[in-house]
Amino acid sequence: MTELTQNASAEYLFARIHALRARAFHGAALQELARAGSEEQFLRVLHNNGIEVDEQQAFSKSLQIRELGILNGLMKQMRSSLASFYHAFMFRTFYKNLKTLLRFRYFQDDTLTLQSLLVPMPFGMSWDVPRILRAESLEDFLTLIHIDENIDDVGSCIRKLMKTRDMILAESELERLSYGGVLSSAKRLPNILRGDAVRLVCNEIDVQNISMMLRNVSMYHYKPERMSQMWLEGSDSLSVDLLTEGSRCKEVREAIDLLPDKYRSILLKKSGGELQDLEDTVWKLSLKDAKKTHSQTLDFRQPLVAYPFLLHFESVNLCRIHECVHFGMSPKEIQGMLID
Repeated sequence: MTELTQNASAEYLFARIHALRARAFHGAALQELARAGSEEQFLRVLHNNGIEVDEQQAFSKSLQIRELGILNGLMKQMRSSLASFYHAFMFRTFYKNLKTLLRFRYFQDDTLTLQSLLVPMPFGMSWDVPRILRAESLEDFLTLIHIDENIDDVGSCIRKLMKTRDMILAESELERLSYGGVLSSAKRLPNILRGDAVRLVCNEIDVQNISMMLRNVSMYHYKPERMSQMWLEGSDSLSVDLLTEGSRCKEVREAIDLLPDKYRSILLKKSGGELQDLEDTVWKLSLKDAKKTHSQTLDFRQPLVAYPFLLHFESVNLCRIHECVHFGMSPKEIQGMLID
C-alpha cells in the first residue's frame, strides 16, 4: 500500500471522522433514541447502527471499549504529535483502571469483581491482576502495571496512599496526572492545532474543578487545606486560590458568584436547581466548544482534535439513556438528562 502524504492523510482522516460523526448519536438522533420504549428496543437501535454491546459485561464498559477501539484505529493512521495526543487521551483509561485497582488492593478483596470492572487497554498492556494484588513491594507493583511515564509520580502517590489510607486524595492526584498528560501532549501539537486542543482540555479541567467546588459547598464540606490538594492543574481560567475560596462558601450561589463570567452567567440561571443540573450546564458549554472546533475548516486536522471529546460525550449520553430506560423513566425525563 502506498504511504499517504501528510496532506492526503489529513484529508482521509478528515473524511473518516466526519463519516463517524454522521453516524453518531447526537442532536435529533440522540433525542429520538431517548424515546426508545424499552431497553430491548434501545439495544436494537444501537445494533442497527453498528454499536455492539457485550451482554456479559457492564454497558458502560462496552462503550468504553468501543471508544478506545475507534480512537486507537484512528491513531494508528496518524503521525507524530497528533498520534501522541490521541494516545494521551486514551491513556486516561490506564489511570481509571489504576484507581480501581488501588481501591481493591488496599480496601477490598474480590478479584473476580475487579476483573469485571477493569477496561482492556489497546496498547498491548495486559495486567496479571491476581499477581499485581499479591505484589509485596511497591517496586514490584509498579513493574507489574507496566508504567513507564510518570512512574515516580505514581509511585509517590501510592506511597502516600499506603501511609494515609486516603483514597480520595490518591484519586485526585492520579486524575491530575491523567489530565496533565493530555494537556502536555496538546501543547506539543502544531501551532494551528495547539490552541484548540489546549482550550478543549482546559475546558474539561475547569468543569471538573467547578463540579468539585460546588460539591464541597453542597455535600462534602472538606476544609480548605484538604481541598487545596484536590484541584486539577493547568487551566488559566480558574486559579487554585479562587477555587479554594469558593469551596469555603456556605451557599452554592455565593460560590458561583466568584467564577469568571463565562461560567457565572450560565450557572446563575440554574443556581436554584439540582447539583447535577449545574454540572451538566458547564459540560454543555464544553461540548459546544468541541462542536465548534469540529466544524472548523482552516486545517483538515482541526476536527481530529475535537473528535475524541465528541466521542466521549456520545458514550456518556448513551450510558445515561440506557440507565434511564432500564429504570422506566419517561422520554421527557431522559431528554432532560442529556448533554447535547
